[in-house]
This record gives sequence, C-alpha cells and structure tokens, in this order.
Amino acid sequence: MQNSTYSATCYSKWSPNDMSSRRIDIDHDLIQWALWSKRGSDPGIGYPPMTPTRRISGAPLEWEYDINHVPIAITISDDRAIRIDKAIASLELDLRTTIYLKYQREFQIIKIAKAMRLSRDKVSQNIQTAKRVLQHIL
Repeated sequence: MQNSTYSATCYSKWSPNDMSSRRIDIDHDLIQWALWSKRGSDPGIGYPPMTPTRRISGAPLEWEYDINHVPIAITISDDRAIRIDKAIASLELDLRTTIYLKYQREFQIIKIAKAMRLSRDKVSQNIQTAKRVLQHIL
C-alpha cells in the first residue's frame, strides 16, 4: 500500500516545466548553437566543403565516408544563437572549453578528460555546472 501512495505522490509532483525538461532544452540549444556556429559563412547550399586538390584527385565527398550520417537541421534563430554564443563566452575558461569540446567538437567525456588532463568526473561536473550557469543567464 505504501508503494502505490509513494508513486502517486511522485507522479503528482511532476510538471512539464520540471528542471529535467529545462535541461533538455539547454542541451537542444547547445546542439543547435554548435551546428549554427559550425555553419559559419556557409550559405547553406548543402554542398560539403572540398579543397581544389581533393577535387582534382577525385577524392570522395565528405558525406560519402559515413553512409549512416544524417545531417541535423539547424532550427535555431540567429538571435538566439548569438545570445548563447555570448553567454558561453562569458563562462570561466574551464567551463567554456568543456562546452566547446563537448558540443562543437563532439568529443566524448573521456576524450575531453584526456585533452584537458582532468578526471571524467570533473569533466561531467564542468558540463553540468556550465549548463546550470547558461540556463541562469539565458
């Protein structure tokens, strides 16, 4: 009987504006920011970048290397991406570097730990701290 009462009270306290849903939003925003910032000056025509030397040598296009890679659409507005960019720039160096490596370079936590000479726990803590700070700023 106690278990059903406990689970009912747990579910009744949940709301769509729960912190976990906000965390999902900041993750989505950071992923979109990374895609937006990688796009740079690319007009978005859809052609992968290729140097003249690679064209002459007949090298395959970048998207031919990974058949399973499906590009993600950029849905973030320029204004929102610029706000996120400025917020990330205001972070402390360790937090900023961790976010950059995680989202822009798409490094796994273990690779970030090796690159920054930190423990995996410290990298995870930096990511969570940066997300909390960004959530507060944005």
